[in-house]
Amino acid sequence: MTAPLSVGRSALVSMQRRLRTPWADGAVRLALIGIATVLVWRLHDVLLLLFFAVLIATVLRGIADKLAEWLHTSPRLMLPVVAILLTAVTLALGFWIGPRIAGQANDFYSRLTTQLHTLRDQYGNTPVGHALTHHLTNTGGLEKDVSTYAFSLASSTMTTITSLFVVVVMSLYLAESARMYLDGAVRLFPPRHRSLVRQVCEEIAHDLRRWLLGQAVDMLTVGGLAAIGLYLVGVPVPFALAILAGLLTIVPYFGALAAAIPGVLVAMTQSWMAALWVIVIFLGCHIIEGYVVSPLVQGRMVRMPPAIIIGSLTVAATLFGPLGIVLGTPLAVVALVVVRRVYMEHVLGDPPD
Repeated sequence: MTAPLSVGRSALVSMQRRLRTPWADGAVRLALIGIATVLVWRLHDVLLLLFFAVLIATVLRGIADKLAEWLHTSPRLMLPVVAILLTAVTLALGFWIGPRIAGQANDFYSRLTTQLHTLRDQYGNTPVGHALTHHLTNTGGLEKDVSTYAFSLASSTMTTITSLFVVVVMSLYLAESARMYLDGAVRLFPPRHRSLVRQVCEEIAHDLRRWLLGQAVDMLTVGGLAAIGLYLVGVPVPFALAILAGLLTIVPYFGALAAAIPGVLVAMTQSWMAALWVIVIFLGCHIIEGYVVSPLVQGRMVRMPPAIIIGSLTVAATLFGPLGIVLGTPLAVVALVVVRRVYMEHVLGDPPD
């Protein structure tokens, strides 16, 4: 019985070798690449949220590692301390400024509605004004359009809060067992490439931490300067507008433009001069941030060429929508590390500078 079984096995192995031609292997690889591409495209929202969670986990673990190094203790012991402290600070700020922001948001909504009414009454008869207000007239007036927008904004806000909660919980688990998840990801690659993959992942985490630290300094600078300037000029709801300006600074270049629009609209409820002062304030904030603070801070962090930043934001916004705008720059940071370490150094053989 042994001889026939051996002959059968040999025939089976010989048949498998004949079937595994280069063309067959290429077809299988192309099929796998196609399936992976379709899955990534269909699940790109989930993958972006996962990347967002990895981004937060990288920051949390970096802070915990630094504190553990200073205090000579375990990073896993410091991670809950960091999470509790950040949660406490967030809740304290929420209780402190939450009622103020809510009151200013209501004031901002009423002033914005009033200003849009005024603009329609003043310029509705002009060709441009008629084109801009035609949609509002057909849909039942400005109040209905603003109310519909407010309802849509509230619905999207709830969805965003739910997604952020999932991202935060996931980031805590990733930060707590960072080494385990990194080892699992590395084992997905062939053994000869695992050392390089681990080095690339560690360098990506390092660059993302430094980029986020630089962005935090930029956001605090713009928010603080905007709050001082708007308060001194006497623009309504200065605190809410300053927070919005600081948060939108995370989107390079385009965030400054988006933050100035609501400020100008609110200031126009007072006078054209107030609106002009708001433009001057936002322009000054971003000149200081772009030409003073950012070169000093980002020069020590991660230097990103402006063309790459704008290109990455444009591509990410086109492919992934609003979430792509927020994550476009960190995705570019990841791409630069991969291109430099994998393609340039190991494919082209170009040594690092």
